[in-house]
Amino acid sequence: MSCGCSRRALLAGAATLPLAGCDATAVPDWLADLLVPESVAAELGLAAFREILQETPPVRDAGLQRRVTAVGERIVAASASPWSDWRFVVLDGPQVNAFALPGGRVGVFTGMLEVTASEAQLATVLGHEVGHVNARHAAQRIVAENAVALALRLGATLLAVTDSPIPPDLVAALGGTAADLGLIRPFNRGQELEADALGLRYMARAGYDPAASIAFWRRMLALERERHGLPAFLSTHPAGAQRIERLEKLLPEVRAGT
Repeated sequence: MSCGCSRRALLAGAATLPLAGCDATAVPDWLADLLVPESVAAELGLAAFREILQETPPVRDAGLQRRVTAVGERIVAASASPWSDWRFVVLDGPQVNAFALPGGRVGVFTGMLEVTASEAQLATVLGHEVGHVNARHAAQRIVAENAVALALRLGATLLAVTDSPIPPDLVAALGGTAADLGLIRPFNRGQELEADALGLRYMARAGYDPAASIAFWRRMLALERERHGLPAFLSTHPAGAQRIERLEKLLPEVRAGT
């Protein structure tokens, strides 16, 4: 993107201010909606997704793409998502990772598909990512990372009494931030646990056995021990054992349809 200098300036300035490092889970939904409306978040997500696809091309296996998309669409339908334009893409890379961006863009690396032992385990991964999007975790992170800069820009815009609540140069400046937050930087612990719980409910409503999520996380935990380090998808805490314990507690109510 051509906005690298303005983006670096924005992030550098925000990092020096007291609120810039606040926890994303402390950002109320109304503030995320005000400072990063859904339309702006979707624009950021699309721009970030284009950037990612330029660096990591999708696999050429059309059948594999269709299979992943079919699972993703079942999850989205079960989630009653407010987003209408979803796209699921398999990316050619050994990373045991997946990511989600605002607006409904989800990427899964081939390395992750090698870990998922069944369609239901794939549904675990995609349900988790759809949960991140539906809960607007990226918008919360954007606000948390750039809290003061966003507030100052919004205040200046409102004072100028313009038609748009978000200035266009802010959208441009934050474009790279969305890619960074969606793919490189992990979501925080609270957001990860929320995405786990949402994904568990989505996959159950979509007709998948929610117990497959436990099997998937056990495979991930075994991979962590085998490689003596965290796969990218687990680079955020909570630890695999804690996630498994929490999901096991949620299983009865999920199966009961609550």
